[in-house]
Amino acid sequence: LPAWSAPYQYGGGWDGGGSSPSVANGDVYIESHSNGLLAYSAAGAANCTGTPYTGQWGALCTPLWAGATGKDYAGGADIGPTPAVANGNVYIGNRAGTVYAFNGSTGAVEWSAGTGGSIDSSVVVSGDTASDSVVLVGCTNSVVGQTCRHSLSAFNAASGGTPLWTADTGGSVDNPPIVADNGPGSGTAAVYVASGAQVFAFGLPTSH
Repeated sequence: LPAWSAPYQYGGGWDGGGSSPSVANGDVYIESHSNGLLAYSAAGAANCTGTPYTGQWGALCTPLWAGATGKDYAGGADIGPTPAVANGNVYIGNRAGTVYAFNGSTGAVEWSAGTGGSIDSSVVVSGDTASDSVVLVGCTNSVVGQTCRHSLSAFNAASGGTPLWTADTGGSVDNPPIVADNGPGSGTAAVYVASGAQVFAFGLPTSH
């Protein structure tokens, strides 16, 4: 039996569906269909009622906070890439092409930035520390009326999402990029991304 659950419902209710969850620092983060990014206590220690392991659903929990991520280009429901968690922030993109950085504890928006096209895959964060963190996100042409300006975008997470660079692959990036770091203090890494029928590798400096 579950320790706790979050009701999955539409029409203004809290719903826990839409993405795979991410877990960090004692909290669970999940993108919902109708309420944006939701944060729950991983242990069911806050905002939960009922008795764990009792009954079909265990304790019922409501979010610690909800972060609005907007609607997709056609005005439909929020999308569901898996949130990325790094250095106390939670990162996620939406189908209107906006990347959001939420404070993982409070849900406050730390910054947001646009890519010009739909975001269907998860954000990836590279860097050894908060001061050199780089947010990487792919762009897709899967939404009618949305056209990617660039296939892959990098943002400086430490300076409010300042754009660092863009790279073009000639097509959509529909899956998350993968980062291979050469180790703490090296200042070098590479990002690999699939687009169309090819795999691309780009050198990845720090955010500075």
